[in-house]
Amino acid sequence: MKQNLNKLACAAALTVMALNTALADSYPIYNNSAGYNGGAFNVVDGQQIGTEITLDAQTWALTQFQIEYYAPILPDSTVGFDVSIYKNNGPITGTSGGANTPGDLVYDGGLYTGLLAPGANSITYTTGDFGNLYLTGSYTFMISFHNTDNSGNMFGLQLPLADSPVGQVGTSYGDYWVNTGSVGSPVWSLLTAESGQANLVMNVEGTPEPSVMALSAVGGVLLLGVNKLRRKRA
Repeated sequence: MKQNLNKLACAAALTVMALNTALADSYPIYNNSAGYNGGAFNVVDGQQIGTEITLDAQTWALTQFQIEYYAPILPDSTVGFDVSIYKNNGPITGTSGGANTPGDLVYDGGLYTGLLAPGANSITYTTGDFGNLYLTGSYTFMISFHNTDNSGNMFGLQLPLADSPVGQVGTSYGDYWVNTGSVGSPVWSLLTAESGQANLVMNVEGTPEPSVMALSAVGGVLLLGVNKLRRKRA
């Protein structure tokens, strides 16, 4: 019997390895880059602005995300950005249109200075930046630019806009969240564009959370093996 149990353990381990290999590939959660609609936000110094993405019922392990921006000229080296992710579990206010405002901060990348060359560029974050981050429900991917000047945007920085993607894990509503207060004392408002949808151009990728599937597979393998041993002993 010991030999059979060893075989079962090996089979279970191989099953988990196969599942983890299959789930290691990154899947598109939300990618609206093909839906650019010609609109853009003019960056306001220090103002947080972002797109809320609602996921399906599955828990997703985030692997990377990108946010696009446009710089007509190369900004000064002191100009930087801060990207953060909020879970939309905050209170409902009169300016949120009946939706939960951004609540718990689940990731803050901190201020990064030194933007790329002029033109259309992407700000990319991977697991090396945020570690193990599991998402389920609704989240707002927020960005703010700093040191553009004291009030507005002397470098002409813009955030291009796109329509909501179709047939993907993540969905959006075509509007946007903006913080008209401060990071420490946020005043969240849910706004719409004058024309078209107002989603930041983003590419978010991840993998289905593997632990439940892997454990289920192990349990199934062991259960089949135990039943087989019982039949032999009978």
